[in-house]
Amino acid sequence: MTARNTRCRMSCVHCYDNALLRRLSHDLGGWPVTAQGPQAMRLHLDEQLHITIMTRRRRLFMGEINSARFVAEGECCWQETLKVQAHQPGWLQRRPVTFHAPSSPSGAQPLLAFLAAYPVLAQTLGELDYRHFSLSLAAGRWRCEIEPYAASDVVCRLPPLRRYLRLPPRQRMLLLSVLRMVAQLMQVADRNTAG
Repeated sequence: MTARNTRCRMSCVHCYDNALLRRLSHDLGGWPVTAQGPQAMRLHLDEQLHITIMTRRRRLFMGEINSARFVAEGECCWQETLKVQAHQPGWLQRRPVTFHAPSSPSGAQPLLAFLAAYPVLAQTLGELDYRHFSLSLAAGRWRCEIEPYAASDVVCRLPPLRRYLRLPPRQRMLLLSVLRMVAQLMQVADRNTAG
C-alpha cells in the first residue's frame, strides 16, 4: 500500500459515517481526502487546489436522491457579483457547452468573453455528465460548483431499493480537470489584470 493510499484511508475514517462519502472516497482513486463534518469531505488535488465535496439530499415521492456537489473556490480579480451557468446543447452527440449569465447578462459579458477564449474548458465540460454547473464571482472571490450525475445514492421505498451510481474513472478525470481548469483560468485572469 502506498503512502498516498495510507494517508487517504487514515484521514477519511470519519467520512465513513456517511454512506455516499464512504463510497465516493473509493471512487476517487487514492486522492488524499479529509473529513469536513458528517456531510462533507475535502479532496486535496495539490497544495493550491482543494475541492470540498458536500452531500445534498432531494426527497422524492417514494424515495430520495443523495448526490455529491464538488466545490472549488479562491481569489480572483473580479469584484462584481456574477453567476455563470453552462448549457449542454446536445446529448446524443456531445458538443462543447455554452456559458450564459441569466441574472446579469450585460455585466457578465467580459467574463463570458474570457471563458469563450478557452474552448478546451467548454469541450471538456461537454463530455462530463452533470446535473449542475455554476461559476460565481463576488467581492474578489470565485466559486465553481459541479454536481455530476454519478456519485449519487438513489433510495426507493417501494420497492425497497438502494443503488449507488459510482463515479467512473473517465468521469472523475473530466470532473477534476474542469475544476482545475477553472482555477487556472482565474489565475490567468489575475495575471492579465495585473499586467
